[in-house]
Amino acid sequence: MLHKGLIAVFFVSIFFSASSQEVATDYRNTGFLDFNGYYDTREFSTLTLNMLANLKNKFQYFSLTNFEGAKHSSDLGQYYTEQNVRWSIKKNGPFILSTQWVSKSGAKNDNLKFGLMVNTHKLSFVKDLFTRLNFSYALSLYTIQFNEGSPTKLFTQLEHVYKFYPFSKRLKKRAYIAGFADQSFVKRDDGSVNTEWVTEHQLGIEMLKNFYAIVEYRINDFLSSGNYGLGYGLEYKINFAGL
Repeated sequence: MLHKGLIAVFFVSIFFSASSQEVATDYRNTGFLDFNGYYDTREFSTLTLNMLANLKNKFQYFSLTNFEGAKHSSDLGQYYTEQNVRWSIKKNGPFILSTQWVSKSGAKNDNLKFGLMVNTHKLSFVKDLFTRLNFSYALSLYTIQFNEGSPTKLFTQLEHVYKFYPFSKRLKKRAYIAGFADQSFVKRDDGSVNTEWVTEHQLGIEMLKNFYAIVEYRINDFLSSGNYGLGYGLEYKINFAGL
């Protein structure tokens, strides 16, 4: 439990130290809070909270937290969270150093990762094309992973994240397709390496301002059964500037 507290203090201190500097220099954060509630066809419910804060000195904080219920129950008894602190090598540039702490229900299964993120839509030779398509795609390679209760691992995961606004001019960005794919490299006892996927792809349609109806296709190779599911529900997003 001690290491969890230390890691939490690290992430929170980064966030608040950057925020305090911003107040002193009249800098204002931008970002969002994003609430999602789903019912999954595998007969459980999920509440997801996404948070983003763009901070001073090229820092960024992002977190994803899932609260999940057991089958046939609305009680949210399990959790999974990713806490990220990122630093852009160049302001508004495509290359970002990334730190991710993963914590979830259960004993001795948390980990801490370090890697490099590339916002491919900011690369000079494709930037104009991606802008015209209203498409963004970020690729992260985690090169080292420290695990609770198991040895340190190298080159453990590729993380793909994308967002696309179809027919953006006609629909005025009231519909989006977005998702992620975590591509994990798992070493087996015989020395072979398998690729395991956790991926979610979501369609959102804005019904009222910042209020969306959503449907999401899900795959999780780490589950022993019921690897595929369809979630549907509601999303409410709060964008902020000047905090």
